Amino acid sequence: MDQPEYLVVGLGNPGEEYKLTPHNLGFLVVDRLAETNSIRVSRKENTSLVGLGTVAGKPVVLAQPQTFMNVNGPAVKGLLERYGLSPERLIVVYDELALPWGELRIRTSGSSAGHNGIKSLLSSFGTDRFMRVRVGIH
Repeated sequence: MDQPEYLVVGLGNPGEEYKLTPHNLGFLVVDRLAETNSIRVSRKENTSLVGLGTVAGKPVVLAQPQTFMNVNGPAVKGLLERYGLSPERLIVVYDELALPWGELRIRTSGSSAGHNGIKSLLSSFGTDRFMRVRVGIH
């Protein structure tokens, strides 16, 4: 595979008890991307499960941090460094209580809007310049 152009991270919490909860919607989106594009997300790197492949013609890394949501920043930062990507090449998918079920909101920068997973990323990167795909769970 060519050098990845993007790191796509689904936020969630590890463990069977969280597997199908709305809070794990980011993991579920990555699972679906992996399934649709024949990417196996099973390799362990930087306390995350990762898979390499192609989505929409672009080489990508799909990842599911295996830390808890509130402390995922160091794991994601490590993956960016491992693959030589800047935060601008990161796409983070996560749940959003303030949006109706299934509605999407996409931003390229901004605050955490109270989401602890995004707070952790902002703290680790020192920049807010990364793509966020918020998926409504309300």
